[in-house]
Amino acid sequence: MQLRVGARLRSTTSAAELIVIRVPGGDVDICCDGAPMVAPEQAGDPSGGTSGELQLGKRYSNAEGTVELLCTKPGSGVLTADGEPLGVKAPKAMPASD
Repeated sequence: MQLRVGARLRSTTSAAELIVIRVPGGDVDICCDGAPMVAPEQAGDPSGGTSGELQLGKRYSNAEGTVELLCTKPGSGVLTADGEPLGVKAPKAMPASD
C-alpha cells in the first residue's frame, strides 16, 4: 500500500489505530497480527485472536528507522512492516538542565 505521512491506519484484528509519522517512498505493507491495516473508514468490527499490546502515545519503528508509526488508540497485536517486526521506539535522552 502506498502510504503518506499523516495517514491514519486501523487494525482489523483489534481496536488499535495509528498515524504514519515516517515512511519510505514506495509501497509498504503494514500489518497487525498478520492482517493488513486499513483506513479507519474501511475497518469493520475487530475479529480474530491477537497477541502483544500496542500502547497509546508510543512510537513504533523498524530497526533502520525508515518506518515510524504513532499509536493513537490502544489495542492488541504485533505490528510488522513488509514482514519485519516493529518495536517501541526508545525516547531520546535529553541533556541535563542543572
